[in-house]
Amino acid sequence: MQPAAALILAAQELARSRAPSERRRGLTALLHAAGEVSAGDAPAPLEPLGDLLAPIAAALDADTLAALPTADVDVARGLFELAHALPSGPGRELARGFVERRMLEGPCAMFVALARQKALAAPHELRGDPVRARLGLALAGRPAPDVGVAKLALALVSRRDGCHTWLELPSVRSLSERRMSARLLGRIARGLAASGARLASLRHHDEVEIVLRRLLADREPLVWRHAAVARGLLAEVHSPARREIEAALAPSATATEWRRGAASLAASIGHEPGWALATLERAIADGLLSRDAGVATAFTWGVAAGAERDPSAADRALTRVAELAPLAVAEGLASALALGPGGGFGADATARVRDELVRARASSGQARGVGALLTQLIGELGPEASPVVAAVERAVAAYHARGAREASDASDLALGLLTGGPALAALIDGSSSLDDEAALLPLRELERSVLEDGTLHDLHSLRDGGARATQLS
Repeated sequence: MQPAAALILAAQELARSRAPSERRRGLTALLHAAGEVSAGDAPAPLEPLGDLLAPIAAALDADTLAALPTADVDVARGLFELAHALPSGPGRELARGFVERRMLEGPCAMFVALARQKALAAPHELRGDPVRARLGLALAGRPAPDVGVAKLALALVSRRDGCHTWLELPSVRSLSERRMSARLLGRIARGLAASGARLASLRHHDEVEIVLRRLLADREPLVWRHAAVARGLLAEVHSPARREIEAALAPSATATEWRRGAASLAASIGHEPGWALATLERAIADGLLSRDAGVATAFTWGVAAGAERDPSAADRALTRVAELAPLAVAEGLASALALGPGGGFGADATARVRDELVRARASSGQARGVGALLTQLIGELGPEASPVVAAVERAVAAYHARGAREASDASDLALGLLTGGPALAALIDGSSSLDDEAALLPLRELERSVLEDGTLHDLHSLRDGGARATQLS
């Protein structure tokens, strides 16, 4: 049966329903059918419903909407389509309010699905700090194709106003906004690669390229590392990106170019491992890793993206770099492992780096803070996550599995562990120093969970329109 015919049939059955239980079942069936259709790139064909829309609107009330399945993404998508097709009135306003609550209160997959529909059909409705926090969480974690973040990214830049709001403007604002813009570029690249489309196929590809170059030139590693990863992922669908990476890793290039090129090269491993591994060996032979330790560090920032498509090639490359520059990759390795595919990815590199860190700590003597920092790095590469990192991971898992409120509640534990301990208080009042390993830990966790990643801030913003997050700003 054609989608339009199925929707008309479901609408007719709903219009004939009299008992509340029949209306609920009929409405659920209609919304589910509409939601399945709208999961693609086109809106559900509700125009043929015509005169049936008025009785459907009249059948909508708070009790009927409250009885809808709360975790069904197709039902929520269908209600979004229906709300925009209904005539003005109480039924339409109730439907729009329900959709907004499900988008903001539901789990990550619900937010991504409804935000994508708004980006395609009503981008002016997609705004504000609550939306920004949820988008930040969707963009920051390990890519999950089933959630559809890449499709959301493409939808956000599919219209001029959306591209301006979510990509261009943030790219010239605060550090956290520039980081989000750079992460969005990475998801755009993944979406293009998944569909086999070229960068030039985007309606606003010129704006995307301008933002990419702007963020690649950003002075903050927390920003340009994500832009460099995006360039590496784009190499599959944008031929100039591959030439740029090769030029950036030439011996005559600058250290700034080498580092960005290394991150891009690592991210590109997944789609063309032969070329990427050969280019890495050429950079090693040219002495780039010995001339600038930052090249090895930058490589770790992109290797998890490369491992999405070819974990074996990415693992070989990471091991090769770790063998040559173990101390330089130490700090970025923990993040690469967290974002990587698991299953033993990075095990050989981790063993090599931990051994070198242990040797360095033994020879560090009484150097101020060095021993404490090395101890922290060794712990970060161990089998057990720190209490703060583990609490943040549980909060992120709660957002994916249950919803925003549960994730925000779980983030309170991470924030309490981060700010409520005596070690941080002693460091602030001067009774402790960076030589103390216990005092250094909260600073490292503050850097990783708040300043570097931004995840804890976004988790804490999930409730009350982001007002709670001012504690972390």
